[in-house]
Amino acid sequence: VFANQFNIRKTIDTTTRATTTTISARYVIPRASTTATGTPTVGFVAREQTFTTNANIPFSNAGTPIEGTQRGFSGSARVFQDTIASAAGQVGYVWVTSDNKPIYGINNQFGTNQTRDQIASPLYPSYLVTPRDTTGANGFREEFVRLFGSTNAASARDRNFIIRGPGDTLSNDARQFAPQVRALNLIAGTKRTRGGAYELSWLSDPWGPGAPFRLDPVPNLQTAVSASLATVAGLATTITETTAAVAAQVGATTARPLVRVRVPFTMTFTDVAGRSENVRFAMLARPFGSTRLLGSGSDTIRVTTPDSLWLPGDTLYALHKVETDSTVGTGATAFTVVAPETLNGTAGFRPVTTLRDSVGLNRFLVSCNTGANFSGVRPANDAASCNPLALLTRGANATGGYLPVAQGWKQAFEVTRVFDPRSTLALTAKPFSTGNVVTKAALAKVSVVPNPYIVRSSLDELAGRDATPRIYFTGVPEEGVLRVYSASGQWLQELTWTRSDLIYQGNDSPSGDLPYNLRSREGLNLSSGLYFYVLTATGPNGKNQVQRGKFVIIR
Repeated sequence: VFANQFNIRKTIDTTTRATTTTISARYVIPRASTTATGTPTVGFVAREQTFTTNANIPFSNAGTPIEGTQRGFSGSARVFQDTIASAAGQVGYVWVTSDNKPIYGINNQFGTNQTRDQIASPLYPSYLVTPRDTTGANGFREEFVRLFGSTNAASARDRNFIIRGPGDTLSNDARQFAPQVRALNLIAGTKRTRGGAYELSWLSDPWGPGAPFRLDPVPNLQTAVSASLATVAGLATTITETTAAVAAQVGATTARPLVRVRVPFTMTFTDVAGRSENVRFAMLARPFGSTRLLGSGSDTIRVTTPDSLWLPGDTLYALHKVETDSTVGTGATAFTVVAPETLNGTAGFRPVTTLRDSVGLNRFLVSCNTGANFSGVRPANDAASCNPLALLTRGANATGGYLPVAQGWKQAFEVTRVFDPRSTLALTAKPFSTGNVVTKAALAKVSVVPNPYIVRSSLDELAGRDATPRIYFTGVPEEGVLRVYSASGQWLQELTWTRSDLIYQGNDSPSGDLPYNLRSREGLNLSSGLYFYVLTATGPNGKNQVQRGKFVIIR
């Protein structure tokens, strides 16, 4: 459950150490009203969900576990309470069970130490999931893939690829053979992207039919570049926008005004609802003038390029309709208009949204990162211009070389839809099963938690202020018999169970956890000492296989 404000309340009994944790996850809008003409409420709570459990649940403030601020006493219990907000434009989350018990929480989905702090949770020990809408700074939608035949762990790959011909889609590793789409900043300020797919269609290679060029003979280079770019200008029918409204949207200045240039590609945008439209572009005046340096090292020549034509390395703004929250007013008096909604059974409010002409991609760049020979990384100036020199010729960097794009080639990429305070992510664990047949290897994994049991445990069963001692035999088969013996061999207890008596950590799991209250057959508490157990897996899947072990009690 995602939210942008969290209230964490814990009560810890000073006698029994019994702990109760309550986490309230809230969606708070700075200023909002249910009507466009109403008086806005500051700190409007659009939704609040509360989760409680009888355990000490960890919560992290941007990766640092909070110990809690003591606010007083409730009977013999100390009361700790804190309110932790997420940074502006960001969200945190709380993992909860299907019966609304909190497992772990953090106020920043990108916070550090999430693995360490989740392991510390007494619920679902060793349960590790880190939800992130993207791991990259550019905001591309990602998926985890493993190369065919590789034994390495899967790695995150952008959904960003080239389509060179009918049905010919190159993999992520082949992108270096053509100019790349690079979205340097998809979040302008605190703006959160709604996600969607872009498809860029080339009208011409950006350096024209004469590319790749050669530095030699030097006197002919400028003429060859100028003639090739003149051909591009005739094919580039996309023209950037220069209106005052667009200038205000992109932050144009007197020093860097909007300029009218031709762009050798078109682009479409399809949002997550399936609505498509053509993308428009805007471009600020180049800060470095109208020349480009071709070549590398000491073998370089600067050529003049036209101001009226976009070239690789020039930054564009992609303009299209973007779903935004409806607001009234400007500046500090602005507020969001909200409407009632019920989401996952919880009543609350959501911002009323509208489609507005806006900046879809802020600072959108097409450049080259790696060379056409599939090795190394280009120098910065080489990457920006793509250094359109023929591979293995003078001035072509050892990791460079240029492979022109052809008319009709496409560049497709997807931008992730980021989590927001209305997001909910549900996971259903379905472990691999072989018909639940018990194996010796599976029985060997049976263990006792905690071991040793020292005075009390977070697994103790609470009833008011009283706590019943309890340990778990983890990973036991669906049915069986457990016998407990003292160190001298005295038979103390026998437990017989079936699947319904176990606590399962996942749906359809072939094994579960068996709770034991540390009492003998006569109902007496076991004293401090060393104890042995004999576990027999019964039924058609168990075939009376036996596993032995031991545990220690310290009172």
